[in-house]
Amino acid sequence: MNTKPSIELDRRDAQALLAAILARRAGYTPEWLAADKTAGRGLAAIAARYLEALAQRLGQVPDKLKLAFLDTAGLSLIAAQAARAPVVFRLGEQATGGSAPPRTPVGAAPPAGSSEQILFETERAVGVTAGRIVQLVSLWPGRDEYIDHSAAFATGAPVEPFAARLRQPVPHHLLLSHPVLLALSGKVQLAVEFELQHGAASHLDLVWEYWDGETWRGFVASSKECGVQQAEDLDSTDGLTQSGSYLLEADCASAARTKVNEVEGYWLRARLTEPLPPDADQTLPEVDTIRVSSTVNAALRGRIAVAEPVAGEASAQAGGAVFHAAAIAVPEAATTRLHGKVTNDAGQPVERALVQLTDRADPSRPAYSSSLTAKDGLYEIPNVNFSRPYDYEVTFADIRFSGPAQTLRPREQASAARPVVNLSLSIEGLAPDQAFADATALDPSKPFYPLGQQTQPGSTFYFTNAEAFTKPLAKVRLYLARTLSPQDEGAVSGADTLAHQVAWEYWNGRLWAPLAVVSNLVDSQLDLNRTEVIDFTVPIDMEPVKVNDKEERWVRVRLQSGSYGFKKSIAFKTDAAPPAGPDSTFTYVAAQPPVLAALAIGYTWQYGPFHAERVFAYNDFAYKDRTSEAMWPGTTFPPFERVADLTPALYLGFDKKPPADQLGLFFDIVEAPGSVAGPALVWEYWGEGAQWRRTPVEDETGYLRRPGIVGVLAQPDDTALARFGRALHWMRARLKEDGPPGEPVCTGLHANAVWASERHTLRDLPVGTSSGTPGQVFSLTQTPILAGERIEVRELGGARANVEWRILAMELWGGDGAVLAELEQRLARESQDAEVTLGPLRLRRNRQKQVIEAWVRWERRAQLFFSGPTERHYALDAAVGRLVFGDGENGRVPPAGAAILVREMSVGGGSKGNVEARRITQLLGVVTGIEEVFNPRAAEGGADGEPASAVLERGPRTVRHRGRALAPGDYEALAVEASPAVKVVRAIPGRSPSGQMLPGWITVLIVPYSKDPRPYPSFGLRDQVRRFIEARAPADIAALHRIHVTGPSYLAVGVSARIAPADPSQAGTVEKAVRAALERFLHPLFGGPGGRGWDLGRDVFMSDIAAELERTPGVDYIEELALSIDGVPRGESVRVGDHEVVAAGPILLRLDEAEG
Repeated sequence: MNTKPSIELDRRDAQALLAAILARRAGYTPEWLAADKTAGRGLAAIAARYLEALAQRLGQVPDKLKLAFLDTAGLSLIAAQAARAPVVFRLGEQATGGSAPPRTPVGAAPPAGSSEQILFETERAVGVTAGRIVQLVSLWPGRDEYIDHSAAFATGAPVEPFAARLRQPVPHHLLLSHPVLLALSGKVQLAVEFELQHGAASHLDLVWEYWDGETWRGFVASSKECGVQQAEDLDSTDGLTQSGSYLLEADCASAARTKVNEVEGYWLRARLTEPLPPDADQTLPEVDTIRVSSTVNAALRGRIAVAEPVAGEASAQAGGAVFHAAAIAVPEAATTRLHGKVTNDAGQPVERALVQLTDRADPSRPAYSSSLTAKDGLYEIPNVNFSRPYDYEVTFADIRFSGPAQTLRPREQASAARPVVNLSLSIEGLAPDQAFADATALDPSKPFYPLGQQTQPGSTFYFTNAEAFTKPLAKVRLYLARTLSPQDEGAVSGADTLAHQVAWEYWNGRLWAPLAVVSNLVDSQLDLNRTEVIDFTVPIDMEPVKVNDKEERWVRVRLQSGSYGFKKSIAFKTDAAPPAGPDSTFTYVAAQPPVLAALAIGYTWQYGPFHAERVFAYNDFAYKDRTSEAMWPGTTFPPFERVADLTPALYLGFDKKPPADQLGLFFDIVEAPGSVAGPALVWEYWGEGAQWRRTPVEDETGYLRRPGIVGVLAQPDDTALARFGRALHWMRARLKEDGPPGEPVCTGLHANAVWASERHTLRDLPVGTSSGTPGQVFSLTQTPILAGERIEVRELGGARANVEWRILAMELWGGDGAVLAELEQRLARESQDAEVTLGPLRLRRNRQKQVIEAWVRWERRAQLFFSGPTERHYALDAAVGRLVFGDGENGRVPPAGAAILVREMSVGGGSKGNVEARRITQLLGVVTGIEEVFNPRAAEGGADGEPASAVLERGPRTVRHRGRALAPGDYEALAVEASPAVKVVRAIPGRSPSGQMLPGWITVLIVPYSKDPRPYPSFGLRDQVRRFIEARAPADIAALHRIHVTGPSYLAVGVSARIAPADPSQAGTVEKAVRAALERFLHPLFGGPGGRGWDLGRDVFMSDIAAELERTPGVDYIEELALSIDGVPRGESVRVGDHEVVAAGPILLRLDEAEG
């Protein structure tokens, strides 16, 4: 039996070889002592070093032969890969927009420890707009919901279109305005009458609101949740299903003016609280007319208090009036008489009032009462049963004021069966906005002289209240509380009161007209000189007028004649008078001007029904003026309308019109596992004809499912549209067909975006001159070279070029005469350009239009083995810059003396280009108006060139697949060829992105080089690998994009161990060493039993962990060891799925002292 001999490689180093030589010395040259630092010892060391080098070379022979074979097969090192990053240009405020040409250079600052700038160039031209995205809205018409992302977008927070937790109902509002009816204040009642052409198919829930200066405040709820009967009473339209009225009430309204659709006024809003999804069977109401009437009840309010309460007083709130409850001590007798005095705020007696005691326990019982007819304000109620609680009531000038129930308890110290309870009556209402005594401003919050302290004919009291006096025909009631002044103390009996006459007046636009006023006191002179209640009706012709430079609606009280005070005559006798003659008299006049302690204003008002002054319907985020339709019968309108959109859409609003160019929008989408592409989108803009028009797009995002740039072609007829509250230039991406839009998460959205790759473009670099020898090789010093270079050879020059360029052109185009004619025409044109380029041919001409040089672009091939003798091909090793031309059999030989020129070439690449976000901030080219440039996302995909050792492993697989992906191993090999950054790869046929097994799909799992505990490929690397494989995959799989490139799922393996250190004093050091060893062993790329990483699907065994721990320095033995997943013990091994890779999980260590 014949067997092949095995070759044992000598792996000894120089020291081992020297030891072997010295060991043999005694048997061959015993006389040589080989002492140190002798010539013999030196020669032996040199020989050992040579033997080591020879052994190393011989050991590399198989690999060198393998590399030579692979080189012959046309394989070369994978050159460095350039990093890519989205770059955003931002224009200044004054810029008008434009474009950035392709290859625009930008740069990042040098990294630490380097002085070289990292250069990037844009990959294509892009339009640049000065407009900024100022509003971002997602709208789902099928649910009648939307999300305004503008605030989150402005702060840089993630944007979540169509997120269920953020969606809000689309607003549907009906707004009414009237300058008088809706100037609400106090207690009001509004009636809104609807005359419908036809009602809604079903009940519509509405909430009515008014603006109070800060928020939209509601009235009494009309929802059926508040009770069916109450809802029917307040809404006779039954939710706009029939004609009827809404009755709206508020106890303490205070409306304020606001702007709605740029119209300022008092506004009433009806807000629909239910969605209006598309439904052909759900008809909406049609309104014929709307009318509004108002009833405002801002009447005077009063309170009763015990004027001299005993200890134990407490306050309570009831019905809008503040009452003071007190414990009243009464005798032990069951019944007695109650009496006292009723005074006003100023302590003056209240005249002609009725005091009643109402039984709180039984309101139907007859009330105890007493009339106050005298001016002293005294009352007396006999036979009161004090064993029950009572409410006080005072009727005064047809106004009833209720006090609290009083606890009437016996007290032994009471001296008589006539308890005294003095009552204090105060009146509350509106205060005058302003008041004057002639030209002197008054403060009505404290006692004041309305006509001044020196009254005389013409003295005038002015006061105004905008709330009451702006309401025509309002019933106004004034409460005047007279108090005592120092002049009143000088009154004497028997004096004659001075006569006077007072006029109440208002301004009607032409003159001060009489105001009809009535007092509650029959004998009142309406002269401001006693406590009384005065009523009048606001005249319909009351107009504003300036009083003391204040333009308001004023009421004035004018002293027409006479004065306030008294006249007294004193008779006396003089010595000069005859005894029987008349007495002498002395008469004097004392002034007593009126002084008021309080002036309170109340009113009630019923106005209308009238048509609203303005009517707006707000639907689909736009206002429609429906004033005319709501006013005139026969012209109907829908108050509520559905959204016009048919499918969910994402709206982008620009504050300036974009230029008519390709506009790049970078969406930084957070990828969701298994989500490759969303539902198809259609991009539109608001353009000519006031309609949405489609525009071409280039979408890299998989319909907003992965990060990328959407190239939208902005159109010249783009016009602004008022939508979502602002007039902007809108673009929208809507679903092509209706359905759920999904909930993508976008961490950033930037306009003026374009991809930039880490490269530096060089042009017109001379390479050398051809000698005409076969297989000539040139070296390019600038490396690594990126794909896309243009190498030209000057095949004709001088006078010969002017003659033979036609022959060359016919050769290049296979005798196509049309091409020759086109070149003739171009050469004959007048132009400042000295060159004419068509296809691979570039002709240079002189001023006489004669061709002086003919340059031909040669084509690159991976190798020249399949090139014919006349084909203009070359091979280029991009990693080292080795340029090889043909030998005449495989590839054409450049003509002798022909110049070789690098017309254009880009160099760059490497991991250094993977810069962080916002590191590319330097604009190195010229783009007009650019204020800022930055990369919103970190650069990705940059990888250093492939080392020679990696070709030994990759080469055989490359030879096997021959550039086509058929078997799973071919996909894996191609993934490694796509980028040197790929470390581990696994192809799983039949697996879809969702993880389901579906025919026609293939999932490629890749793990990049990284020291991270759980390396995951970036989007750029995954996209690069996908595109590389798709170019070499079967057409049916590539055309349908059925190749899914993703990262692995990591299985975190937890380890808990109880170990004994060899030296207990080094326990801390041992613990750190063990932890580091386990983290290193469980690293996906650098761990594993062989230190070469964990293969996808490779199980973890407890013996693997134990062996690693035993090798850790300082460990004596392992007492306990366990593996776990998510804290659950897994026994002797951990099963790893075929799509999973091992990673380090929680590591729990316990150290015990070694035994013995």
